Amino acid sequence: VRRAAADAGLADRISLIGEVSEPMPLMASAHLMVLPSLWEGLPCAALEACALGTPVLASDLPGTRELARHFPHLHLMSLHEDDEAWASEAERLINLRVPALADAAERLAGTPFAFDRSCEAHYEVWSRLHA
Repeated sequence: VRRAAADAGLADRISLIGEVSEPMPLMASAHLMVLPSLWEGLPCAALEACALGTPVLASDLPGTRELARHFPHLHLMSLHEDDEAWASEAERLINLRVPALADAAERLAGTPFAFDRSCEAHYEVWSRLHA
């Protein structure tokens, strides 16, 4: 990856950080999160990026489709698209206006993924099962 970045003249613009204990500041400063996953339930990393206002380009899967219903800055692509199509879409998304953190937090608060709503929904399901 480092060689490809250098060959493309991008070595000074790319950081390969590896595993970190606190990824949120890095994710908040990112221009785009790319999640080309084959399988996901509800992708927490994409949800975290959306909550921070970081745009996401993700595989078109049931879990990412559900998130995209609530977060307009989560964009879906088929894994059948080639690398050039993904790169072109990533470039387009990077050039769009990123939502402000306050806007992202407000949007998250109105979704079923907000902590209080999620807890209430889980409790409701649990209560019905044990009634």
